[in-house]
Parts: sequence; C-alpha cells; structure tokens
Amino acid sequence: MSEELVYLRGDACARPLVSRWPATEQHIPPIQSALNLVNVWLPLLRSYVEAPEYHWKAARTPALIGGPWVDIDPARVAEVETVLEAMQARERERIALARDVEQLDALVRSAATGGSMTPLYARIPPRLRGYVELVYDLANSPRVRFLEGLLYRSPHYVPELQSVALRRLAGDHRAPQFTTPVLDSDPDLCASVPLASEVYDELFAARRHGVPRARVDELGERLAISAEDRVGFRELFTAGADATFARSGPRETTPIDGLRMRYFGHACVLFETDEVSVLFDPVLAYEQPSGAPRNSWSDLPDTIDYVVLTHYHKDHFNLETLLQLRHQILRVVVPKNTGGTVEDPSFRRTLAAIGFSEIIEVDELESIALAGGELTALPFLGEHADLDISSKAAWHLRLGGFCAVCAADSANVDPELYAHIHAIVGEVDVLLLGMESVGAPLSTTYGGLLFRPLPRTLDQERRTTGSDYAGAMAIVDRLRPRRVYIYAMGLEPWLGHLLPIEASRDGQGVADSDRVIADCRRRGIIADRPHCAAELWLRNGSD
Repeated sequence: MSEELVYLRGDACARPLVSRWPATEQHIPPIQSALNLVNVWLPLLRSYVEAPEYHWKAARTPALIGGPWVDIDPARVAEVETVLEAMQARERERIALARDVEQLDALVRSAATGGSMTPLYARIPPRLRGYVELVYDLANSPRVRFLEGLLYRSPHYVPELQSVALRRLAGDHRAPQFTTPVLDSDPDLCASVPLASEVYDELFAARRHGVPRARVDELGERLAISAEDRVGFRELFTAGADATFARSGPRETTPIDGLRMRYFGHACVLFETDEVSVLFDPVLAYEQPSGAPRNSWSDLPDTIDYVVLTHYHKDHFNLETLLQLRHQILRVVVPKNTGGTVEDPSFRRTLAAIGFSEIIEVDELESIALAGGELTALPFLGEHADLDISSKAAWHLRLGGFCAVCAADSANVDPELYAHIHAIVGEVDVLLLGMESVGAPLSTTYGGLLFRPLPRTLDQERRTTGSDYAGAMAIVDRLRPRRVYIYAMGLEPWLGHLLPIEASRDGQGVADSDRVIADCRRRGIIADRPHCAAELWLRNGSD
C-alpha cells in the first residue's frame, strides 16, 4: 500500500525575511542590506515607539497607504520596544558596517580631488579593508567599487539572518508589508534556515507533487520550525480533493499550435510552445476559493525552461515567488550589469546567494538561442530616478513564428531609441508595456541607500516613472505592433502588499493607458489592459 501524500496548500503564503523583516532584493547584498538596516528599519522602529498611534492611523489612511508606517497595533508597543532593543544588540556588527560605508564615502568625496587614490587605502575603515577599490570616472569624480564576490564570502554576509514566514491566507487582501517586521506573537510560522537551503525546494515542490504525510514533521524539523508550531505547520498541508493540484486535476497538455501567452497578473507572463516555456517577471497569486479568477501555481508547467527578469525592483524581481518556483526553474536570465556599486549591485550574485545555480547574463542587443526561437535584451531607459543602473532590460522574444517585446516599465525618454530598435528587430506582433505615468519619488525605492538625502523638490522630480500616454504612443508609432497590451499596472487585488495602489492618488497611469488603448483600437491595433488572468493564442495564419 502506497504512502498517503499530502500537498502544500495553494493558499500557503511564504514570505522571505531578513532579520525578521519582509525582504526585497535590497536586503540580500551585504552592503545594501546593512544600509537599509541603519537607514530604514531602525529609524522606523524608533519612530513607531515614539508615536505608535500615529503610525497605526497613517497605515489606514488611503492617501498615505504605502508610506513609512509600522503597521502594528499600539497596544503592542512594548513588544516593538523589545524588538528594537534586540535588533540593536544583535546587529551591532552590521550597524557598524553601514557606518563605515558612509564614512568611506565621505572620505573619498572630501579627500579624492583628482590625485592618486593610493594614499587613501590606509584610511579605509578596517571592516572594509580588502573589500573595496577606490576609483575615478573620466570626469575625475571619485567613487567606491565594492568587491561583491569577496563580500558574499565574508563575515559581512549573514545568511543566518534569513528566514521564511509561513501562514495561510484568507482572501487576497494583504496590507503593505515592507515597513513592518514579523513579531514573535504574529500568527506566522517561522522557517529559520537561509534562503539558499534546498529544504525550501522540497517544501514548495510539495504543492505540486505532494509529500508523504509521515514526513511532514521531519520536513518541519529541517526547516527549523519550532516544536510548538509543528501542529500549525501540519495544517499547511492537505490531502485528497481539497489539495490544489488534486482539485484542479492534471495540467492541460493539449499540443500548442503556434505560441500561447498566459497572463498571471502585473508583469508576469508565460510564453509557451511545444518546445519551450519562458516566464517573465514571476509574481503569482495564491489560490483562493473565491475572488477574482486567476492563473496560479497549478497553471505553470512542471518545468520552467527560462525565467526572464526585466529589472531589479521588487515587483519584477520578486523573492517571494521566485523562492517558491526555484525547484521548477531550469535557468534564470537577467540583464548583465557590472555590479559593485551601492545603487546597482550584481543581479547574478544576488540570485546565486539565494540558491539559483544556472543564471544567464545578457547584455544589450545580445541574444540567446531558445528551442525554436531567440531572446534578445533591448535597452531599457528610465524608471530608475536617473540613477546609473544597468540591471534592466526590455526583452524581444521570437518564438513559435511570432515575436513579442516585453518592455516592462521602460520610460520613453528618447523616442529615437525605438526607431533604432525597430531597425534591428523589425515589426512586432505583441507589445507589452507598463505605464507608471507618475511613479514614486526616488527616496521611496532608494532612500535607504542614499548617503545624503535629496531636497524634497528634487526627490519629487526624480521619480521611478515609466511611459505616459505620449511616450507609449511614440513607442507604438515606431515599433508598429499588431497587438498592444498595457500591463504591470499593479491593479490585481492580491498585490496590495507589494504595490499599494490608491485610486485617487495613483490613477493617472490608468487614465493614460485608457487613452493608449482607445487610440490603438482606432488605428486597427488590437489593444487591451489584461487584469488578473488572460490567455492569448497566436497561430500561423491567424491575425
């Protein structure tokens, strides 16, 4: 008699944490993580302890949603005080590292005036000796290059601070999460092993393939789930008709004639032929018995040949989804960047640190061959507040006899770029373009990394803005696509924790996208703004 299998539930949420804070891409690299600790997390806790009612109220005020608020009931302020004290004690070394980085930046900017850098090496703070190079650019502006390969192998990288918070979700709504730590008294179960551990692959493979019921406790032990939480851990699993994959049945295996495109929400799009699967910017919804229709875990192939990431922002490089898909992913494709700077750490090294092994870097206008097609990195301008960041690419995918451009949040700051691109790639069957017409101020995304705060006027001017109506239409004019889909708008109901959109505050992008869709349709171009779930078949001989 075979062992009874149980399955990880489709509504089992898994949030990666660093030092018990929900983690983004900025919390993995050692230097960036330390700077966020000192410049974001600790100030947030101190502010909350001083005014817990203010934080609680602001987190529930529509116009302020997504701001720097610790979303914890004021009745728990004593618990937060304890967390703050514990963090300050536990994190002394990383706090000192961040201060040393700031000290080194100040030293270089004051003492490097165009002469040789060599005398300055003796003045580098001891924690950073041997981990940096001091350089000039060709305009004699000094800067520090961090040797990331060494830093990831140094005491400054502390994977033991990583963990995963597990709980079942009741519904799609999730409050903004990145400014609030997970407390011991929260209902989450904490898996206290580093993110690179292969035991997570076993856990998340159980959502699809199951695990013998008798091994669930063993799995919990290997995840370092506390003994008192083991009952709760067992409740994350189910058997029989209630299991996600048993309920949905075997994945549909109808032969794919041409190219199938499936939309999973935000910028997550799966392209499939009979030969290959390519998934862009995975951010998946959890299964729910009611609510908006969705494509989710059960709608992905058993093996994902390529995951392709457009840029190093948390709604496109999403740790929560990537960790849960790691066991299914054969290769991850990323824009090539040099790394070594605070604002633009190595994309490849970040992924390697969290357990991905086959990572392919592609430079602008370079291509990689796929079964029956090709993937090419295209320039991606804007949406990074004018910082010198190269970890971003739009992608041209040729597959199944068709071609698509996934432009993500590209801002059309220079329409001539798309004339050059058209001359190389030709006309496009499908254009997917995000339209974050206003964008957040620079400090919202990069505030924890700034060595000197920007004046408010400049912070408001330098935004993470994508294409507006005029910019989007100029791209359409130059690429001449047959279909246009406006995506990556953050409108799905399950994205509130990641992109807290508030209609009266953030509606310009929707209004601009409506205009783009209407103008495209008037020209005879198929256009839409997919929401939650969609499927498109492109077949030879069809329109």
